[in-house]
Amino acid sequence: MLRSIKLYAGVIENAAMRGPEKNNHANLAGIVPIAGKNLDFGLPWHDAMMPLANDYCAFERAIFECACAGCRSIWVICHREMKPIFRNRVGRYVRDPLVHTKYRSFPKDFRTRYIPLYFVPVSPADRDERDNLGWTALWGCYAASRLLMGLSGWGMPSRFYIAFPYGAYDPRNIIQHRSKVISPANRNFRFVYNGKTAQNDSEYLGCTVLPSDINRCSNSFRKKEPSIDVTSELNEVFSAINRNTIDIEMDWYYNIDNWDGYKTYLGSEHSKLLVKPEEITVSREKSRILDA
Repeated sequence: MLRSIKLYAGVIENAAMRGPEKNNHANLAGIVPIAGKNLDFGLPWHDAMMPLANDYCAFERAIFECACAGCRSIWVICHREMKPIFRNRVGRYVRDPLVHTKYRSFPKDFRTRYIPLYFVPVSPADRDERDNLGWTALWGCYAASRLLMGLSGWGMPSRFYIAFPYGAYDPRNIIQHRSKVISPANRNFRFVYNGKTAQNDSEYLGCTVLPSDINRCSNSFRKKEPSIDVTSELNEVFSAINRNTIDIEMDWYYNIDNWDGYKTYLGSEHSKLLVKPEEITVSREKSRILDA
C-alpha cells in the first residue's frame, strides 16, 4: 500500500497543477483523522467522542473547524466498525458558517452551502501496524484525491486542511483567515501556539498539506518505515511537509490526548467558550429526516 501511495502521489501532484492550483480555483478538502493509537481514557466509547461541552464531542469540533476553513468536502478517517457511530452522531453533511451567495432575498436555507461528509476506513494493511494519526491523515489525503480525481480532474483538491480531534481551541478563529488558507499557491497554512506546531512538535493544531507534500511524506515514510508504528508522533510523519508556511498564533489551546490535559481544559475558563455550533446540530437533524 505504501508503494501505491508513492506511485499515485505523482499523479496527484500533476493533476493539481493542471487543475485547481494552476487556475486559482480553490478546492480545499478537509481531513479529520480519528483512527490511531488508543489514549489513556479507558472509557467504553471512542476517545474522539470525549465531550468538550454539552452535546459537543472532540471530533465534531474538528469537523466544524474544517467547515470554518472553507472546505468543500470533509473526510473522516476511522475504522470501519466505527463509521455508523460517528455518522449517526453528525449526519451526512455540515453547514458552512458563512453565507456564499449575494441573493439575500432568498430564505436562509437557500443561501447556505452544505459540505458533504465522507467516512473512509483505513487500509486493512495499515490497521494496527502504522495507523497513527499522522499516517491516517496522509491516507485520508490519498483517498480523497483518488476518489475526487476519478470523478473529474477539476475535482482534484488544490490542498488539504487537517483538523485533529485531540486539540481544544475555538475553530471559528480560522474564519477570518480563510483567504490565507486557500490563496497562496505554494505555501502551507498552520496554527501556532507558543511556538509549537503539528509538524515540529506533534501538537494537535490545524494545518494544510499540498498535494506535492504527499509524495515527499511518502518517500520520507518509506525510509523510516521500520521505526514507524501506531505510537509514532505527528512530527515523524509530517517531517517532509513544505516549510514555506503562513503561521497564525492561537490565543489559547489545550492538548487533550491525556487525562491530565483533559482535566486542565475542563477546569479552564476557555472551556466555557466552546459551545456546539448550530451548523452541526441543524445538519444532524436534517440528515436523520432524510435517512428516515
